[in-house]
Amino acid sequence: MLHIRNVKNGVSKNCAVRDYHPDPRTKTGLTYSGAHGRKKRIDGSAGEHDCFWGCGRKAEDWAYFHADHSERAELSGREAGRMFSEGPEHYVPMCKPCHARFDSAHRRLKAGTAGVSGEHVAFWHTFVA
Repeated sequence: MLHIRNVKNGVSKNCAVRDYHPDPRTKTGLTYSGAHGRKKRIDGSAGEHDCFWGCGRKAEDWAYFHADHSERAELSGREAGRMFSEGPEHYVPMCKPCHARFDSAHRRLKAGTAGVSGEHVAFWHTFVA
């Protein structure tokens, strides 16, 4: 936080010394939206690619594949609680139906609820392991 008393007390030489009080207009850290935007800047729109699952449809989304051991959760805003990765290599192009099925299966797998077979788990581990 900017305080004139830091200048008065000699903590900083002037109000431009950002080591003691970062610019509040600058966000620190990558957000969920920022990670998706970065992927789009690097690899273009998801719509330029076929769906990762080979369903025959064009992709519509860059989907986080949940394979990053350093994944993060969005802390605030409309995307609060959503998991994402800072690494663009952890996103694949998916059409909306495949993306919805994938996210639903991932939630069930993570929760350990019924409906996810041993085949699903084996398939999942081929990508995550």
